[in-house]
Amino acid sequence: MGEVYRARDAKLNRDVAVKVLPADFAVRPDVLARFEREARAVAALSHPNILAIYDFGTADGRAYAVMELLEGATLRDMLIDGPLSQRSAVAYAVQIARGLAAAHDKGIVHRDLKPENVFVTADERVKILDFGLARQDPAASGMPGTPTLSPTIQSPTEPGMVLGTVGYMAPEQVRGAATDYRADLFAFGAVLYEMVTGVRAFLRETAAETMTAILREDPPEPAEGRMIPLPVDRIIRHCLEKKPEARFRSAHDLAFALEAISGSPASSSISGITPAPAVRSQRLSVVAGALLLAVVAGAIGVAVGRRMPGAAAGASEATPTFRPLTFNRGVITSARFAPDGHTVIYAAKWQADPRRLFLTRLDSAGATALAFSDALLFAVSPSGEMAIGLNPKPGGGVFGREATLAQAPILGGAPRQVLQDVAFADWSPDGVLAVVRVVGSRQRLEFPAGHVLYETEGEIGWPRISPAGDRIAFLDWPVKGDDRGTVAVVDTKGSAVPQTISRAREGVRGLAWAPAGDSVWYTASDAGSMYALWRSTLEGRQRRMFSAPAALVLFDVAKDGRGLMARYDRTAQVNGWFAGEEGERDVSWRDFSFGRDLSADGRRFLLTDFGEGSGSNYTVYLRKSTDLDATRLGDGEAQQFSPDGRSVLAVLHGPPTRLQILPVGTGEPRIVATGEVKVVEARWLPDGKRILIVGTEPGKGLRAYLTDVAGSMPQPISPERVTYKSNQLALSPDGSRVPLRSPDGRVMLYPTAGGAPLDVKGIEANEMPTGWTADGRGLLVMEGGNPSRRIVRVDPGSGRREVFKDIHPSDPGLIGPSETILTPDGRSYIANYNRVQMTLFLAEGLKE
Repeated sequence: MGEVYRARDAKLNRDVAVKVLPADFAVRPDVLARFEREARAVAALSHPNILAIYDFGTADGRAYAVMELLEGATLRDMLIDGPLSQRSAVAYAVQIARGLAAAHDKGIVHRDLKPENVFVTADERVKILDFGLARQDPAASGMPGTPTLSPTIQSPTEPGMVLGTVGYMAPEQVRGAATDYRADLFAFGAVLYEMVTGVRAFLRETAAETMTAILREDPPEPAEGRMIPLPVDRIIRHCLEKKPEARFRSAHDLAFALEAISGSPASSSISGITPAPAVRSQRLSVVAGALLLAVVAGAIGVAVGRRMPGAAAGASEATPTFRPLTFNRGVITSARFAPDGHTVIYAAKWQADPRRLFLTRLDSAGATALAFSDALLFAVSPSGEMAIGLNPKPGGGVFGREATLAQAPILGGAPRQVLQDVAFADWSPDGVLAVVRVVGSRQRLEFPAGHVLYETEGEIGWPRISPAGDRIAFLDWPVKGDDRGTVAVVDTKGSAVPQTISRAREGVRGLAWAPAGDSVWYTASDAGSMYALWRSTLEGRQRRMFSAPAALVLFDVAKDGRGLMARYDRTAQVNGWFAGEEGERDVSWRDFSFGRDLSADGRRFLLTDFGEGSGSNYTVYLRKSTDLDATRLGDGEAQQFSPDGRSVLAVLHGPPTRLQILPVGTGEPRIVATGEVKVVEARWLPDGKRILIVGTEPGKGLRAYLTDVAGSMPQPISPERVTYKSNQLALSPDGSRVPLRSPDGRVMLYPTAGGAPLDVKGIEANEMPTGWTADGRGLLVMEGGNPSRRIVRVDPGSGRREVFKDIHPSDPGLIGPSETILTPDGRSYIANYNRVQMTLFLAEGLKE
C-alpha cells in the first residue's frame, strides 16, 4: 500500500518509520480510506505487542503515517530456514495472542494476520503490523454471534475480490460471510502451525484449491521428524475449527492456554512431544470432545475419550456414571461415606433453611436430618464417630469455616467439644484427629492436635490422612480467600517438609486418597472454576481422570473406588446502587467478576474477573455506572483508583507476587518494587505517592507496611500476624490510620506514620471494619450474621453504633453481600454477591 522511510523526529529526538502513500494512490478514495482506517485503528491501541503509530495526516497531497521504528525481522524472514524451536514458537505465539486480545478489546479485527505481518525485534519482542484490512466495530469486541456488519467481499466495483491473504483466511472470509474476531483466531492457528512445522497449513497450487482446503480439510500431518507437542497441537486445532463458535471464546482465552503451556512446571518441555501418528489420534479426539454432561433426574452418564497433557501414552479419561443423592436447591459443604460404605453423611444448607447434617442410605431414597443445627461435617471415623464443627463463624475461607471441633456418634448422642478455631479435620485409621487450626493470621496443620506439621499465612484445606496413616495430603492455598494452590503431602511424623505433588492450579478444591493409598485424587481447574477430577502420584505424576462441562468437587472416595462428588454451579454478581436511582441493579461483567473499588463520585468502579478467560493472574476492568461495556486495563487483582483517578493499583499474584500500577488511559503498566514483601493487598495514600500494603516476608507473619511508587524498601507499621477483612482494607480518608486486628484479637488503629496504635471499641468478635465515614470519625462495619445486609457506623472511641446503610439486594436468592464498597457520602455503593447451586452424586466407575 505504500513506501516506508526511516526518518528522524527532531522534536522528540528519535528515529521513526514514515509510511507514505504513492502519488498515484492519492486519487483513489478506497485506498485513502483504507490507509486512514489503518492509522486510526492502530492509534486506538496502546499495547507492547502492536506497532505504535505516533501521527498521521497529509502533506503536499500525500498521505503519511509516522510509526514506531523496529529493528529485527518478520516471521516470514525467520521461517525461510525452516520451523522455529518449540520454545520460541510458543513464546512468540503468547505475545501475538496478547496483541490480538488488546485489539479485540477495542473492537478491532485485524483480518490479515500472517507471518509477513508479525515482526520480531532484536530483543525478542513481537509486534503485529499492518492493520490495513482492519475493521472497527463495537460489536467485534462482544460475545460470539455479534460479527462485524461488513462482509469480507469488497464493494461491487471489484466483484468477487476477497480481502485478506488466501492461505490465512478463515472459512467465513473465504465464503464472503460476515466476520468477527474469531477470523483472527483462525489465522493465528495457521501461523502457529507454520511456526512449529515450517509448512503452510493450507497452501495448494492455486488460490481456488487453497480456499477449498480451508473450507474442507485439516492441515497436513508434519513431515517425519517434525513433531508437534500435544498441547500445542490441541491449541492449533482449536483455532482452526471450521465453525467460528467452536474456536476459542476470545484471544484472552487463547493467550491463557499458551501461557499455561509455556509456564507450568509439568510442561517445561511442552508436555510430551509425540510423533505425527499420535497427533492425528489426538486431533480426532479433540474434534469429538467430551460428551456433554447429562443431568436427568435419575442419573448422569458421561463418556470422555480425550487424552490430556501429561497423561501416559494410551491413557484416557474414565467413563464413570453418576447417581444423584440430593434433589433440593442449595449448598453442600462436605460429604463422607460411613464405615459400611452404604451410608452417606453430608452437610448442606437448603434455600432458607439453616445449615444441617443429613444421613442417607444408598439403597433407599430420601435423607434424615441429624440433630445438629448450624453444624459442619469434618470427617467420619472408622468406628462411626463424626468430627463436626459447632457454631461456625460467619464468612470463612475456601469451603473452610472456623468452628468449635466436636465429636458425636452418628446414631445420636450429645456432642463432646474438643478444640476451638478449627477449619478442617480428619480421622486417622486408628482414630486420631488431624486438624487445621486458625491461630491469628496463620493456619496450622496439626497431627495430633497441638503438634504442628505445617504452618502458613495462606490457607490449608481438605487434610486427608492416608489409608496407612503415615501421610497427610492437603490443599495449600498461599493467598487467603483464593483457591489457587497446590496439592501437598507431609509425613505424619513431621520428619520432612511438605512435598508438593501437583502443579499450581488456578482453582483446587476437594481431595481424597485413592483406595490403594499410592495417589491422591482432587478436583482442580487451570482457569476459572470448571474443576475436573485429577490424580497425582506421590512422585508428582499427574493425570486428568475425568472432566465435564460443569464444575465438580470431590468430597470422599470409598475403599472400592466409588466417589462422592458434587456438581458445583457458582456465579458471582456485582450489584450497584448509584445516587439518584431507586434500587440495586446488576452491573456484573463477564462470567465471574467482583467489584473492588468505587470512585468518590460513584460514576466509575473497578472489577476483577476471575472467570474462565481471565488468565493466570486475573484481569482488571474499569466500568462506568452508565455504560454497558467495561474496559480491560490489564492483568492482576484490582485494588483501588489512584487519588487523581488516572491509574489503578493491582496485585499480580505471580509467582512472584508483584504490585503494579495500571494506567486508566494511555501508558504502560509499571511494577512497584516491594523487596521481599509478598503483597496481599494495597491502598493509595491521599498524596498519590505513598502506598499502604499488607503482606508477608519469608518466614514472617502478615503485617502492614508503608512504601512509595518509587519502590522504596517497605517499612512495617504493624506487628506480625495481624488480620483484617479480605478485600476491604480500610485506610482512613486522610491516610493516617488503618484498622487491623492485632495478634491478641483486639481491633487497633495503626498509624501509618508509626507510633502506638489506638484500641477500637464497639467491634464484635466476628466483625471487622470495611471503611470510614467521609469525615474520618466513624468506622463502617458490616453487621454480623448471615446473610449480612446492614452497615453500621461505629465510633472508635466510645463504641457507639448506629445504622449507616441498609443493603437491599435486587434478588433475595443472592448470597451475601461478601463485600460492599461505598462512596464517602454513602449515596452510592457496589456489592458482591454469590449464587450457588450444588447437587451431590455417587460416582461409580472412576478409574486410576
